[in-house]
This record gives sequence, structure tokens and C-alpha cells, in this order.
Amino acid sequence: MKKILLLLNVVLIFTIVSCSKDVKNRTSAEYLSAYMKDNKNVVLFGKIDIKQILEKADYKNIPKVSVLLKSEMSQFEKAVDLNQSIHFAMEGPFEKDGTPANLIAFMRVNNADSLASKISSFGLMMEKEGEMKYTQENDLSVGIKENIAIVITRKGKYDGKKALLEAFTKAENDLSEGKVDQILAKKGDITMGVSLQNLYASSNTSLSNLSATKKKEFEALVNDSYLQSSISFETGQAVIESQNLFSSELMNRMFMKEDAAASIISKLGKGNARLGIAMNFDMQKMETFLDDFAPEFKKELTSSNMQMQLFSSTLGDKPLTNLFGGKLGLVMVGDMMRDGSLVPEANIYMQLGNKGKEVSEMMKSFFPAGSDVFGMKSVISEKEVLISSGKSTNSKLVIPQFANQFGKSGFTAFMNFDGMDVKSMDLDDELKFIYAIQNITVSMDNAGSKMVIKGKNQKQNILKQMMDIYVKDLEKTIGEIN
Repeated sequence: MKKILLLLNVVLIFTIVSCSKDVKNRTSAEYLSAYMKDNKNVVLFGKIDIKQILEKADYKNIPKVSVLLKSEMSQFEKAVDLNQSIHFAMEGPFEKDGTPANLIAFMRVNNADSLASKISSFGLMMEKEGEMKYTQENDLSVGIKENIAIVITRKGKYDGKKALLEAFTKAENDLSEGKVDQILAKKGDITMGVSLQNLYASSNTSLSNLSATKKKEFEALVNDSYLQSSISFETGQAVIESQNLFSSELMNRMFMKEDAAASIISKLGKGNARLGIAMNFDMQKMETFLDDFAPEFKKELTSSNMQMQLFSSTLGDKPLTNLFGGKLGLVMVGDMMRDGSLVPEANIYMQLGNKGKEVSEMMKSFFPAGSDVFGMKSVISEKEVLISSGKSTNSKLVIPQFANQFGKSGFTAFMNFDGMDVKSMDLDDELKFIYAIQNITVSMDNAGSKMVIKGKNQKQNILKQMMDIYVKDLEKTIGEIN
């Protein structure tokens, strides 16, 4: 008996020591995971791989500023372990401009003294509370404890020391499990997760006007439901993906449909497509969802103006389903000119709903048979509407090879910049990265979505290609100043 008790004591001591060691040696992801354990306030969370992003942008070879950047990075890496991502969480409620009530970030520390010294060099005074060194400047607070640093930004007056101590305590909890850890383990330069359950609980929207029964039903739908997304900058392309980690009840309410044959392509007229958008929805499921949980939105949709209000009143209790059959497509077509310009032409297709006859009669009043309105011709029946430029000499619609999934999922889109003189568009600075893009494809279904942005240079990281656009502008500006 004594031997058994002795053995149990040894196991208990070993467990305590091991747990203590595990807490001290946790990764920044594990600190965030622990912070989120039973935390009903965290709406959005994720990580940013700062070092990897900068290396993919080839920051060491950026003229004029590379020396400064390399120096700053060298100093920062002495203090912070940038081989690990910076993990963050945003807590609700969110303001109308998207500002969270609380933003918190976790960073692994290489040297606490070096980090404290670096912070002090910015003119911030470091204080000490037990094992924690900390500082607060207005809405920003930074705390350092052993090998972890926590940064908090919060609007309004608050006690930074108290907030940091509470955050450190939460970060030493047991780790989260399930979908939270699945999201934190996702690969990518930037990854994020959104808790639909916490978003609903912390938001003040029209959902608050639902009946008690509908509120309870919606709470069951979003229970343990997350949206996971990631951004990866790769050689030749950027990939933005999302995955719907929904409850089974919410997944069953999703309304996107698949069409492996991409039948909408045969409905979209003819020509060489440069841009395309296609939707394929189960309208009955969509409208039922709106009726149950967004009746005010549906009301606004069907009464946006007097004409729409009068027309929708003739469509019965299910105006959206009676108006629209679920398939909708648009393509911009036209051949490139020698100078890289494009005279845009469009083909638009819409599948009509259960009351297609009434809708088609209304459409014919705008597009009489055989008429040419704004250079567009129409073909209207009780089942569908096609409005097109009618100028192409092609025998069919030609979709570029890179967009071979167009029309097969609930929502698909593509845009082809190949051969276009994009620089002649004279875009604003924040959009100039488009100059480096060859084409874009988007697909979305009930399980998630994927956007692929292909660069003009398939042998170079896409982020480097985009950065080069701005570097050239910077060099030009510096040259003009000198």
C-alpha cells in the first residue's frame, strides 16, 4: 500500500512539474489557444507570419529602405522569436467601423530584457509587477513575462496592468480543443478564424428582433460554428481559402448548388470571355432562410423602390423564388485590340422562377422583341432571359482554360488581365498591385471558397511581384525629390 501511495505521489509531482514546464515553453499558438478556452468574447482570431511575409516580399533587396529594414529586423529578432507567428484575437462587440472592443496579440520572446529595452527606446517607461514587466500608453499596453509578450489595444480608459495580468492568467489555462485548435494549426502566411457563435452573441443586429423561438433556433445553428480562412503567398500565385466549419444544422441550411456540367456556359451567348460571374442557388432554401432569420433584409430587398414593391406584391409569399430560378450569369466579352485596349461587351443570363410568365412579360416591356436597346439584344421566354451584345462572330462562348471550373459551383468568377494594358487604367495606389496580376479565379460552395491570384511571372513569388510595383513608384518619387 505504501509503495502504491509513493508511486502516486511521484506521478503527481511529475505531472505538476511537467505541466508547469509546458506552460513556460508554450508556443504563441498555445498561449492563444489557452486564452480562448471558454472565452465567449473572442470573435476573430488567428496569426500573421511577419518574418515569412517579409522574406517573400524580398525586403532585403528593396532599394533605399533595405538597410533600415534589415537593421530593425535584426534588433527585433534578438528580442522576439519571429520563427513563430504573432497570434492575435479580437473581442466583441465590434463598432460600426469594424473596431473590436479589445485586440490582443501574443509573441514568443527570445530575450525579455532586450524587448524591454527596445520598448523603452520608443520613449515608453517600463514598470514591474511581480514577474511581469509592463507599460501603458493611452490605448496600448505591453506586458512581458518570461518568454511571452502580450500586447493589448483597447478604446477608452482602462487599467493596462490589470488587463495584462488577466490576459497572462487566461493564457496559462488548459488549451482549447476541437475547431479552435484545428484553425490555429492551419498553414498559411495569414490565417484567421471567426466564431459565428460569439459573433452573434456580441452583435447588435436585426437578429435581436427575432422571436424567442427563432432566436433559440439560430443559436443552435451557430453553436460551435466557425469560418476558417487563410492567405498564402506562393511562387507565381496567391491563394486565399476559406472553410466552413459549421454545425451540421447550419450546413443543412446552406443553399448553394453544384453543376458539374457547367450548363450556364451554353446559356451565356457567345464571344471571348474576359470576365465572368456565375451563381447557382437553391432559391427555396435561400428564401426560407431569409424568412426565418432575416425578414427585415428581405423586406428591404423586395421594396427598395415603388416599382419593385408593386412588382413583388404580385409574386406572392415567395417573391424571390417566384422571380428568380437560381441561375444567374454575366460575362464581359470582346477581342483585344493591338494597343491592349478592350471595347467591353456583355452577355447576361437569368433563369426565371416559378412565375416566369409574369416576369418575362415585364422584361419584354423593356426589351421588345427584335429591339436593340443600348446595343443589346434580348431573348426572353417564360423560363429564362438572355441579354447580349450580339456582336461576336464566335459560334459559342469561349472561357479561358485557367477558368475551367467556371459555372460548376454555387458561385464562380474569373477575370483575365492577359494582354490588357492595365497600366493605362491609372489606378489609385492601393490598387496598383493589379499591374502584377495575370488572372484571378474564384469558386465558392457550401463547404468554403477559394480565390487564386496568378502573377505575370510564374517563377517569382507573387508578393515580390506586387512589391516591385510599389518599389518602382518609390524610386521614382525619391528620384524626383533628389
